[in-house]
Amino acid sequence: MPSRPIVFSDIDFTIVFDSEIHPKTVELIEQVRRQARFVLVTARSKAECEGLPDIPNDGFIAENGAAVYLREHGRDRLDPEWEQQMHKRQSVLEAFRDELASRGWCMHKKLHAFSSCIDSSGMQAADVQWVQDNLPAGLQLEFSRNTAGRYIEVFPAEAGKDKAVHRLCARLGVDLQATFGLGDNSNDLPMLETVKMPLAPGNCHPDVRALVTQRGGFVAPLEGHAGAQEMLRELLRLL
Repeated sequence: MPSRPIVFSDIDFTIVFDSEIHPKTVELIEQVRRQARFVLVTARSKAECEGLPDIPNDGFIAENGAAVYLREHGRDRLDPEWEQQMHKRQSVLEAFRDELASRGWCMHKKLHAFSSCIDSSGMQAADVQWVQDNLPAGLQLEFSRNTAGRYIEVFPAEAGKDKAVHRLCARLGVDLQATFGLGDNSNDLPMLETVKMPLAPGNCHPDVRALVTQRGGFVAPLEGHAGAQEMLRELLRLL
């Protein structure tokens, strides 16, 4: 019997807006889960998701892929082999994190990554450029946003939403041809490039819109909660 398809879904500004998820969105996600696994993919750590409303799901990829959780007996357990790979960069990661903290960046420590809000840290374009110019080998930098503002995200080079998608598919025995991706921002591009079919809400970043359109995916005409629901209805049609 073939494995069920997997839907990989970003959280902020894709299905959750202003830290809220619409009841109709929850209902549609539950309908999707009857036909496919629904895996959350986010730059947040698992702990940072505790303040969000409950989102029905069948798995979890956190910290831009630096933490992959396997669902076993109804509980999320860190993938032990993935953990070993992430630990290789831990000392470099922590040293760079401490360097940025000394320069005034407000740190959000995670398991195998860190982030900092550009806006609440009071940083300017030159400060962001310094981070880009001085990023140590073995680490990668991406940008994200949530209801608090714009963020820098630093995590191991071996991580990434795309690599985590490959890892989870391999562990679950699911072919990439049976994968879907939902995302809105530029840091979702690696995931949206990896899955077979990308979808996005109408409020997505222009680069996301261009990629999804070029790959024959679906961009919802509407934004926000209504756009999320349009996207999920189209996903149900494709499933």
